[in-house]
Amino acid sequence: VNLSRAMYRSDQPERAVETVDRALPIAERLDLDEVIADAFTNKASGLSYLGRARESAALMEAAIAVAQAGGFVSAELRARSNLADVLWEREPRRAIEMQRENLELSRRVGNRQMANWIILFTTAGAWLQGDGWDAALAAVTEALATARDLSAEAGMLAAACSMWVARGDATDDALGRLEVAAGQLSDPIAATQLHFLKGDRALLRGDNAEAYEEMVRAADFKGQAGEYLAEAVRPALWQRDAIWARAVAERLDAEPDAHATVSRVNRAAAWAGIAALEGRRDEAIAGYRDALKCYREIGYEFQVARVELDMLILLGPDLPEARAAAEEARAVFKRVGARPYLELLDAAIGAAWTAGSAASTVPAGAGAEPA
Repeated sequence: VNLSRAMYRSDQPERAVETVDRALPIAERLDLDEVIADAFTNKASGLSYLGRARESAALMEAAIAVAQAGGFVSAELRARSNLADVLWEREPRRAIEMQRENLELSRRVGNRQMANWIILFTTAGAWLQGDGWDAALAAVTEALATARDLSAEAGMLAAACSMWVARGDATDDALGRLEVAAGQLSDPIAATQLHFLKGDRALLRGDNAEAYEEMVRAADFKGQAGEYLAEAVRPALWQRDAIWARAVAERLDAEPDAHATVSRVNRAAAWAGIAALEGRRDEAIAGYRDALKCYREIGYEFQVARVELDMLILLGPDLPEARAAAEEARAVFKRVGARPYLELLDAAIGAAWTAGSAASTVPAGAGAEPA
């Protein structure tokens, strides 16, 4: 059972499922309920990596039930957290709220290790929703001070860096430490997160080619390939390279969870951008409208703002909805303190629009790392 967990964490979901199936008949005969609960969670996690989300969720529910019946609190917390992760692609609002409830439960029972793990998910939720960044960073910073191993430290640093990069804060030291972790850990997630963060930082510094390369490398991690591919579209679009963008969008279309809610809207936004690059303006506008509507419905306000920025960069500020989109994006970027994005937004809509709103703009040089 432990080996199966190591396998799916090492991006080997098929082997994880095969391995746990060898353990379950033995655990059943011996009535090892806590082992069975963990086995169900491990198998469910492996299945989710393979795009079998409904089976995964059902098995995770079974893991929770077995753990509850036996009073195995840690096993229950782990299964609850993993269930929220599995549901994220289809019911993101519910999943994020579940993780917040799981965090409170883990704190209430004194399971600091599980609380620190769940903080990674609640921070990701805050990032996507474009709200509560200061509270999320405070929680991550506190958890980082109590991290017991390099793996936990790497996760916390990556979570914090996602917001620091967006705010234009200094990240050299944190990414340097994450690079050390990526070289020492067998878990590939540290290297994956490092590639994404380096790409995200390059994007906001204007190096679209480096950003694209790093984000595509992050997408080599099968367990979260869809998430990173959705991000890799942006530097391709900003580079106005339809070949790059199509390569990523076609990979998104081929993902096992391509029809899940989040994946579907990510793909819609990607293809809208490609239509804009290829001069199919009406198709691009319609695609962006649909994607933005869906992002609003699932509560991904930071993603709404960034896709509105994509739309303004690619289609220009003369769209009928351009002013409303710019105002909505500006409100989100200001709320979370995303200075580099504010600069990019000002550049996309032109000086004439921002002349009367000096309080909304940022000083020259904001978004660059301090010396």
